[in-house]
Amino acid sequence: MKGLRGVWLRVHRWLALSAGWVLIFSGLSGAALVVTPALDRWANPQLFQARSDLAPGQAGVALESVLQSARKEFGDGANLVFRPARVPGETLEVRVRAAWRGTLYLDPVTGVEQGRRGETEGGGECAVQTA
Repeated sequence: MKGLRGVWLRVHRWLALSAGWVLIFSGLSGAALVVTPALDRWANPQLFQARSDLAPGQAGVALESVLQSARKEFGDGANLVFRPARVPGETLEVRVRAAWRGTLYLDPVTGVEQGRRGETEGGGECAVQTA
């Protein structure tokens, strides 16, 4: 019985040492995924903060006009996903899936493009172009 306990302790130790690194990496990468959006907003305020504020009772830009201008630029077959501003001062985000793939950041009052970020430009979603 004593021999089995020693074997079990060795197996347990080596399994923990080898699997522990995988679990540590998994935990750290998960933590990075949680923190990254906040860091991105801090590092790129020109993309996430609207240049003009929406006055109380003001409707902002018509999404139909934004849709038409995006269709003109990216084609009728482009897949466009809109993320309206959720709080005052945020930009309107349009995720584009066409020949160019990325996100447009628009002023919600005027519809003017504040910047865009391509998925494959500059090695990931790090490339930022501002208008």
